[in-house]
Amino acid sequence: MLIVALLGGNLAFGQTQIVSSFTILDYWVGKLSPHEISHKSLINSGEELHGFQLAPADLKTLNQAKAIVGLNPVIEPWLLDWARANHRESDVIWLNPDSSNLRLHAWL
Repeated sequence: MLIVALLGGNLAFGQTQIVSSFTILDYWVGKLSPHEISHKSLINSGEELHGFQLAPADLKTLNQAKAIVGLNPVIEPWLLDWARANHRESDVIWLNPDSSNLRLHAWL
């Protein structure tokens, strides 16, 4: 329900509504969101989160997203930088936003 509320009921068929930084978060989004909401991971299965850099296709995907789910701004500084540069900080949902917390991985 939170995801639907965040999107404001504005669902466009065929358009990625929620972009997650990597596959684990995308899996969670898929389990928690209605099937009408499309979702996508920026980092594909088998790719490495640490050291990731945005490609032009990733920028297009982020620009079209209604909501973006990230793990932590310390682990994903590239996502924080993108959000700030594009004035989209309010569209990013950080699962662990407190960068002073030593538990940077949500599943530990």
